[in-house]
Amino acid sequence: MSQPYSRRSDLFLVISPFFSIFPALLLVLGALSEPVQRWCQAGKSTAYGILGAARTWCFLMLGAAALGLAVILLITVLAARALKKRRASGVWKDLAKMAVLPLAIHVGICGLMLNSEVLPLLGKTGADMKQIESSQTAEREVWFLPGSMSTHLPGYFGPEKNLTQYQVRDAGGETLTVYVPAELSFEPGGTWQSSQTPEWNRENIPGYRLSLTDEFHLAVTVGETAP
Repeated sequence: MSQPYSRRSDLFLVISPFFSIFPALLLVLGALSEPVQRWCQAGKSTAYGILGAARTWCFLMLGAAALGLAVILLITVLAARALKKRRASGVWKDLAKMAVLPLAIHVGICGLMLNSEVLPLLGKTGADMKQIESSQTAEREVWFLPGSMSTHLPGYFGPEKNLTQYQVRDAGGETLTVYVPAELSFEPGGTWQSSQTPEWNRENIPGYRLSLTDEFHLAVTVGETAP
């Protein structure tokens, strides 16, 4: 502090913006919490529903970050008004310092999280949802490779493991990761045998036609191809 304070109440008002970081970050942590994520996911198990739940959560995160910033600014403004009414002098530089620190912390933490996780997820979910809405998902003929795991969409949003992750090989020989919603109750009737030739696998292992989104390779429909 640049000077001693004759009144404790003035000191409290000056340092109050610093403590605003705690409610601001609590808002963000609340949006990150599992109960909030489960609320977003409630009753949504289709590919479109899972994407919509993730998109809703992204908007909640953006709202929590913005509201946290507003809390810091509001407390700073209220403290400044109170000090002005009390005709406190020589406190404005200290008040500014106490406001800049929580602002920097909040913007730094939220900016990193939004830039690395929330905004990319928002963009991908929006693109995939538009694909499903316009019935323009990509059709691929694939053969499933051995192994699978229960999971959720890549990223922080994952209240439930409602997807099954597979590795598949398409007709062109490309290997890619796909996600099949648990609601489809799908299990491949056979898996690609790396010890056999591609010709043998195509003749003996069932192939499937998947309708996939471009961003997440999320399966909308799964159907076995004709032998």
